[in-house]
This record gives sequence, C-alpha cells and structure tokens, in this order.
Amino acid sequence: MQQGNILIIDEYQIVHEELITNRLYECKSTKNIHIPLCARIIQMQEQHLRKYEEREQQIYEVILQYRNNQNLVYVHLIKKLEEQKKIVIIMEKCESNLQQLLERNKKFNDNEIEDFSKQFINGYSVLYNELIVHRNIKPDNIFIRYINGKPIYKIANFKIAKRMPNDNNIYLKKIGTPAYAAPEINTLNQDADLSFCFNSIKNIKNPKSLIDIFSIGMIFYQMVQGFLPFESNANQIKNFLIQIKQQPLKLQGNSKYVQIIEKLLIYFPGNRMEFESFIKYFKSESNQIFQFQISGINQIQQSYSNNFNFPQQSNVNLFRLTSNNNHNQQNNQVYQSQRMTQVSQFNPLVQNQQAFQINYNPRQKIIEFLIFLMHDYDGILYDSTKQQLQSFLELKDNIFSKEVLLELLTFINFKAEKIDGYDSKTLDFFYSIFSVLIYPDVQQLPKIPDQIKREYIKTSVIQR
Repeated sequence: MQQGNILIIDEYQIVHEELITNRLYECKSTKNIHIPLCARIIQMQEQHLRKYEEREQQIYEVILQYRNNQNLVYVHLIKKLEEQKKIVIIMEKCESNLQQLLERNKKFNDNEIEDFSKQFINGYSVLYNELIVHRNIKPDNIFIRYINGKPIYKIANFKIAKRMPNDNNIYLKKIGTPAYAAPEINTLNQDADLSFCFNSIKNIKNPKSLIDIFSIGMIFYQMVQGFLPFESNANQIKNFLIQIKQQPLKLQGNSKYVQIIEKLLIYFPGNRMEFESFIKYFKSESNQIFQFQISGINQIQQSYSNNFNFPQQSNVNLFRLTSNNNHNQQNNQVYQSQRMTQVSQFNPLVQNQQAFQINYNPRQKIIEFLIFLMHDYDGILYDSTKQQLQSFLELKDNIFSKEVLLELLTFINFKAEKIDGYDSKTLDFFYSIFSVLIYPDVQQLPKIPDQIKREYIKTSVIQR
C-alpha cells in the first residue's frame, strides 16, 4: 500500500525519498521502532530481463534461511509486489562498512585480520555450500555492526551473486568491480587463456568460489599494506593482472598473512588457494576446532543450546494461564511462600545497605536488558523470539507482577546451574528479577560484587 511517499508492507514503512545509498531506502518497523532497518527496492524490468531480478530474489531467499548466521546481512522480509512491479527486501541497517573502516585505520594488525577472516569464513561458508558465487566481494559490500564495541562483519549486496553449478564449461560473464574482481571475470581483462580455466579443477565442492577467493585476497592485501597494489585506474589494474600472470606475486612485510595473500592473488584459479584450504589454515592457526563466537555475548549466542534456549516458535499467549496452569500455580504458591521465607535469611538488600551504595532501580534494569536484547542482537535472535520479547515490553508496569516475571524466567529458560557463566549485565538482570519477586516493593538495589549476586540468585531460586 502506498501512502504519499511511504510504501507500507505488513509492519514495515519505507520512505521513498530517504535514500541511504543507491537503491537502499530508510525503513522502520511499526512493531519495534528500535530495530535499524533499510529496504532494497528492485524495479522489475521487461519480461525478457525478469530473470536477473528473480535471480537476486532467489539469492536473498537463501540468505533468509540462514538468518542465525551473524556474518550475513540479516533479511527480515522479501516480498514481490506484482501490481507495482517491485521486489522489496527488508534487511538490517548497519552502522558502517569495511571500506569506511579501512579509510580510517589504513592498516590492520594480525589479530584484527584473524578476527575478520574467521567472521568472513563463517558467513561465506553458507554461500560456498549453496554453490553461490558473490562475484562482487569488496570492502563496500562487507557491512559492519558494532556489538559492545566489537565489529561484526556481514557479507551483503547480492545484486550480481549467482548460483553456479559445477559445470566447468559454463560461460563466465565479465562482471564485478575491476579493482577486486578475479582475472577470469574482470571486465578489464580479455585473456583467451582463461576461457576454460575451470576445466582442470576437480574435487572441489564449489569451484567457482575461487572467483571470490581472489577478491578476499585483494582485501587482505589492503588490510596488511594499507593500500591496493595499484592506483585505481584501468591501466594500473590491467598492468597488475599482466604482472601476476607472468610472475607470481611476492610480498615483503612482517605480517604472518603475507604468504596467504600470495596464495590468494594467483592469476589462474586452478593454482589459487581454495576456500576449504583457507578454512584449514585458520583452523590450524587457532589450534582449535573452528567455530566463530562473538566475545562477550555467550549468554546470547551460545544460549540457544546452553543458557537461555529461546524458543524458536510459539503459538501460545505467554501471559494467558490455562486452568491447569492456574491449578499448578496455586499448588506452587505454598511452596514459593516457604521458599521465600528461607531466602529472606540471605538478604543483601537488608544486610548490605550500610556497606554498599544504593545505585539502581531493579525494574529499570529488567526493561533495559530486554531492550538491549531486542536492539543489539536483532541479527541473532529469531523473529518469534523478538516478538515475544516485544510482548513482554508492551505489558509496561504489569511486567513486574510475580506471574509475568516467572513467565519471563520460563521463557529464557533460566537455570541456576548456569549462573556462574553469566556476565555482569546478565547477572544484574536476574538479580533484579529475583529481588522484585521476593521484595515486590523494592525500589532500589545496592551495588554488590558479582559473586554475591550469584550466591543470592542461587539461594533465591523459586522452583516452578
């Protein structure tokens, strides 16, 4: 539905006049205004050109299936508007991209390169396994979101990405950005020797991924050296490609990634380091099973199997207790009352009032933490999880009732035996919940050490 310059699709509102970049528009959700969003609008062409728009739509539909991968841009919605001849893709809006970061920092140290590489591998593994070749890997198309100050790199912009089967005779279209494109698809390189360059490549799941491998090698070069190996003009780029065809690239420098760059920036794809070898290199570097984790948010990302175990789907109204639940709740009230009496013997609110400064409101802490989950981890949480978190927030002051707080603990699947692994922010959240459960009128909580919070929470656990 179109209202003036605003296109409305389900819960999303797209402002046509507010362009972020070419073909990316400002967007917002009416259900959660805190989620930063943007929209890509693809104008459908004449019938004989439709295959290109439909191909892009199909690639985004694959990305949509992997929304839990934090190193791919998070897609919220894909919708084809037949009457308006448009395909609309709603996705997360990121704060920055790798190009902007390179312009600020110029060079990356080895630790920063390793962090980027592991994240890139995590995202690109999806494309590799789905036989998708991006064909335009470059810093502008690596988006960045910051979580607790840490950059989370996300592969984005699949406009010219393509599913490429293992047919070595497939025609390779000249496409991509010349400064980063592999020789075999580079629009500036007309070399007959590359016409059947994939014929000799065997035993690789996705041979055409070698196209993207060259591009990531160019990004590595830029990270290590602080610049590209040529001025960004056509003649310089063509000369560079001629040079690496005639003689393999040799680099000087202290970075441990110099040799990797030399193996990535090889002219003929059959001699280039393949993606699986790229993975093995970083696996051996880490000396551990490779699995990228975001430092500092284990309670969010690892929680699916360990701590929180947010439900993926739910058709149940969280706050409508059935008659059976009411019966169980009544049976539990006697036990809870007895338990709270026991817990009151360990009461930092009373025992430590003189020793510690009163400094925060527990109700505010609970709300802040839920907003924190909704906003900072939008690209990690399932849609159903976000909707349920939003339902809690919409209860406003009613969220602090005993019944709802217990529902909140159930929803997050709180387990006392996991409490030693929680960070300070998460501890404050649970400490606040249990304090309000036991002392409903409490307005302020003292600042106490994390270990005392852990002991207090363990002692305060109400068996449900």
